[in-house]
Amino acid sequence: MVGASSLAGCSGLFDSNRVSGPREVDSVAEFDNQVNVEVRRREQNLTSVDSIISDVDDSTLLYFPPGEYIVEESLVLEDVSDVALIGEDATLVRANPIREDEEYLLSLIGNRLHVEGFSIDYTEEGHGGRFQVLSSGDFVVRDITVVGENSGTGLFVFEVRDSDGEGLVERVQATDGGPNSDGLFVAKDHSGALRIDECRIFGFKGNGIYASAPGLADGGGGVVVVHGGEYRNNNIANIRLGTSGSSVSDTTIVVDSPIPPTNSGVVNSRGIWLHGGTDLIVENCSITLSPPAKGDGALVMGKDTESATVRDTEIVVNASVPAINLVSPEEVSQSSSEFLCEDVRITGGASGGFAVSVVDRDGCRFTGMQMTQHGEHRDGFLFQRSQGNVVRELDIDVSGQPFVLREASTVDVIIDESDQTKLANDSSVLHSYDSETSIQMYAER
Repeated sequence: MVGASSLAGCSGLFDSNRVSGPREVDSVAEFDNQVNVEVRRREQNLTSVDSIISDVDDSTLLYFPPGEYIVEESLVLEDVSDVALIGEDATLVRANPIREDEEYLLSLIGNRLHVEGFSIDYTEEGHGGRFQVLSSGDFVVRDITVVGENSGTGLFVFEVRDSDGEGLVERVQATDGGPNSDGLFVAKDHSGALRIDECRIFGFKGNGIYASAPGLADGGGGVVVVHGGEYRNNNIANIRLGTSGSSVSDTTIVVDSPIPPTNSGVVNSRGIWLHGGTDLIVENCSITLSPPAKGDGALVMGKDTESATVRDTEIVVNASVPAINLVSPEEVSQSSSEFLCEDVRITGGASGGFAVSVVDRDGCRFTGMQMTQHGEHRDGFLFQRSQGNVVRELDIDVSGQPFVLREASTVDVIIDESDQTKLANDSSVLHSYDSETSIQMYAER
């Protein structure tokens, strides 16, 4: 299994060709030909650039100088190799509203593909379409900005089909949302390594990043690394991962305005959803959920996730949802589940419920947590049917009970002597224990 640390730079992508021309780019492709699209369009007296793109030969770089380029139909290129579309202040403009939900703006399927430097204009009502790169080997998509609301059912789709391949999606932005759409979808057959770097995706109905499909039983199992960027007000999850070794780091997630509901009216504004797999990592992130946020919580360990680590992360919860929610597992055995939480700070004015909820998962470890929740009737930790847990170096200040243990749950709390005395003298700590639950407090020496 490839760990997240080995993917930190997807280094192979930057050992490839540097292409010189009207501008320089680092490319994964090898080129024999370069075509100036604007010159070719004028020479052929074309209104749109459809035929220039659709008829591109392998080993060709298409250069788009500054300006607007009309796209009339879905551009679908299959079995292409060493093809790059490089724009310089170039804008692709959809000529007509989309006619089918699945219609593409651009679909590239092949090997060693590169798209960089475009704005996509979806500002007209009913305009939209998918931007898709499915590569058997390496690919790069960089500096793509969508302006206007996407009216299709999907926006970005990516995958690396070769287990040795690497994909880089860098500085992709879509901040006007899509009421019927995912933001960025990682397709099921993704088998390689995909890095999503410094992207900004706001206001989509069906996940900001939807990257759990490769973790399905018949999926490719490829690793997805999300680094940096900002994700706001996406439904279902702002970031959704589901393959072993995947990670999120240095990323900002915010829910603070109305969320586009699903077709059935569901709103579940999770921050990060660890949907499945083992050894997932969340590190140095900032997650803020404020009204009207609702649903499962800011950071959710889903029923099919076996193990995860969260560290050096700040969670601000002002809505009545958990900050951390470890959901009861289904396909994962309770004893094999593993959750490590290190140096996490939870703050905010959330009321009711629990800041941290652990159900049917044993042996969870919380170290160095700071928790301040001042809304009414807000409890700290819930452990339900959960044994062998350890909480150490805890700084907690909640309006309700610091610990709630139910149905044969146990936890060891390892704290300094002053906090041990404070908690032991606080009768509210004991209120929700039953005869089968156990909390033991140890002073660290």
